[in-house]
Amino acid sequence: HIWEQVMGSEHHHADSLLNLGEVAAAQGKYERAESLFLQALHIKKQVWGPEHPQVAYPLNSLADLYVKQERYEQAEALYQQARSIWERGLGPEHPQVAYPLNGLASLSAILGKTEQAETLYQRVLHLRCQQLGQDHPETAETLHDLALFRQQQGNLNEALSLAKRALKIRLQSLGDAHHKTTTTQSLYDKLLQERASTQKMEPIGQRRTE
Repeated sequence: HIWEQVMGSEHHHADSLLNLGEVAAAQGKYERAESLFLQALHIKKQVWGPEHPQVAYPLNSLADLYVKQERYEQAEALYQQARSIWERGLGPEHPQVAYPLNGLASLSAILGKTEQAETLYQRVLHLRCQQLGQDHPETAETLHDLALFRQQQGNLNEALSLAKRALKIRLQSLGDAHHKTTTTQSLYDKLLQERASTQKMEPIGQRRTE
């Protein structure tokens, strides 16, 4: 019983470190965030073992952080590690697998691997719609990222449609003041402006027939 209590308190301590790391990362305090994530990773490996699904949480958080720092090779390796741990431990269709897949999709888009990014985004979107539902906040996360990807490709109409869906979900589930909602709102507004400016450049007759 004492050993179980020790393990439980260590586990909660690791989760607290993870949460503090997420806050630090959001504030741009990347060195502090990395230190907190590495501490959480060390504890979870000791408590659960290196292949336990719990270990993939700090791996995925570190990968997200490394993308922000443009440490892309390290990020990709950690996403793949988290993905394989969750796929083996929870199954390939488990919603948790979508986190590293979404990270890999965004990373592929950054590195210009458009086909790979497309395949991964579609897999994540399918996974989240099937397992969590079309109106889930995590589904909105992928819709937002896919909208950014479509914007990069110059497909403004589809980007707007995706951003609109993401915004609707986030307004309903998170409220209009949440930072994720305001991020999607600003993306949607920017896409509207971009489309308006491209339409101004088209011949007037062409716009009337649309």
